[in-house]
Amino acid sequence: MIKLIATDMDGTLLRDDKTFSHEFYDLYKEMKQQGIHFVVASGNQYELLQHMFEPIKDEIDYISENGTKIVCSGEIIYTNTIASDKLPLIIEILEQYHNCMVVLCGVNHAYVLNRFKEHEEFLNNFYKNYRFVDSFDGIDEDVLKISVSDWDYQVEQTVASITPQLPEQIKIIASGNVWFDISNQEINKGVAVKILQDRLNITPDECVAFGDMLNDYELLKAVKYAYCMANGHDDLKAIAYEVI
Repeated sequence: MIKLIATDMDGTLLRDDKTFSHEFYDLYKEMKQQGIHFVVASGNQYELLQHMFEPIKDEIDYISENGTKIVCSGEIIYTNTIASDKLPLIIEILEQYHNCMVVLCGVNHAYVLNRFKEHEEFLNNFYKNYRFVDSFDGIDEDVLKISVSDWDYQVEQTVASITPQLPEQIKIIASGNVWFDISNQEINKGVAVKILQDRLNITPDECVAFGDMLNDYELLKAVKYAYCMANGHDDLKAIAYEVI
């Protein structure tokens, strides 16, 4: 019996224009009647995800920021933050890549440098709660992850270039056609869904997940019924229960 359904957003549930079919809400009613937990598992910010699911925002569970922040029944039950002594080096490395917009994703707010204000319309597609700052220096907030938008659309090449420069226990992974994320090595959507499974007393055999990009890899590995979108990464298709 299925007890939990988790889905990625961009490239999976969402259309290219960041909307989804409102027929979903009929399916959600059926899930709710059957006692199935619906989980949004995304690299996006928690506040943006809540905004997307406004009619049911307080009913569903969230694995946000690629697993670094979990909200269950309206309660933050888990955060995973980057050690403060590692942040200056990571930011220094990223400053070499002038065509990249860096977003510091804090527990409470996201932070973006003022020089990227011209891209605010683009930013609004991914963040609901953010602040523009002159510098990342002096931000007194724990950081969940660092998201980077590569305006040259050379994500794989940029990721390959940055990877050997990063401190130990820090990883980098592509999360979309233009985005990549930097976070602690040990955290991912799969770890996060296991935390929910333990909390809700649900086994992997009772779980379904949908995804398309490499940041969904561990999520799909953490459930029995793992579905990869037809537009998904080949590595995900290789481990999927089915490609749809």
